[in-house]
Amino acid sequence: MQKIIFLLTLFVIGCTERGHPEPKPTTPCPIEKEAKPSPEKPEPKEIRVNICLNGDVKKGDYSVSQRAVKTIAKAGGNPIHITPGFNIQHLPRDCDGVILTGGADINSARYKEAPTLSELMDKRRENFDFAIAGKAIAEKIPLLGICLGMQEIWVTLGGTLIQDIPSETSGKVDHRKHHEVFLRTETRLYSIFQTNTLSVYSNHHQALDHLDRHDNSLKITAEAAGGIVEAIESPDPDRFLIGVGWHPERTQDDLNGYKLFEAMIRWIKNNNTRPTNVL
Repeated sequence: MQKIIFLLTLFVIGCTERGHPEPKPTTPCPIEKEAKPSPEKPEPKEIRVNICLNGDVKKGDYSVSQRAVKTIAKAGGNPIHITPGFNIQHLPRDCDGVILTGGADINSARYKEAPTLSELMDKRRENFDFAIAGKAIAEKIPLLGICLGMQEIWVTLGGTLIQDIPSETSGKVDHRKHHEVFLRTETRLYSIFQTNTLSVYSNHHQALDHLDRHDNSLKITAEAAGGIVEAIESPDPDRFLIGVGWHPERTQDDLNGYKLFEAMIRWIKNNNTRPTNVL
């Protein structure tokens, strides 16, 4: 029987994105004493989520984005955290999909540029995230990058970043609140949402810039007014690799926030890439 595992990003306690506190975990539902037999249901696919490492890891000073966890579960997935000490080499064996979530800024030295107005992420998390991203891409593990996660995919594949949208571009869109993005047709993203325009919530001051590659590993699928890239994906129809600059997990009560997670899990269920004798 297959399982779907999602790797979610754990956020360090006190290190939620840009001052937006994460909701507290809900209290587990009590177990029924006399549960009636029910038809066997497919086990949820397991999705690994990366973590934020800004506290004392030995003391457990890290936490998970409850919004992402709840949205994955609602879509039929089983969110499992990638915690410190996880052997990245076991990623293909231990999960069905990976989600890289949001956070602070990538050190510009990683894409060989001098730093400007950056709010750097913890170095331990950065190294950990890039190891996860590199392994997931190399092994063609289904991968969804959210905000920082999209930037990590981009930089992993050789891209550079605009380090501060307000000071380096002439666009008038505020990328730290709700705004519109415009989807390109003939893309997987368009097939998921079936619309050219989405209202999304984003919270970033950096953006994708140049990608000096000639193997068509990624294509741009959505932009905001002014040309800031808001989504990317692999053009390979035999893999699921999508990055978005907004936070779909923060609009989980809205159909458009839920659709992206649902599409990922549906793709995994229809295109299992792991040996069935594992887990």
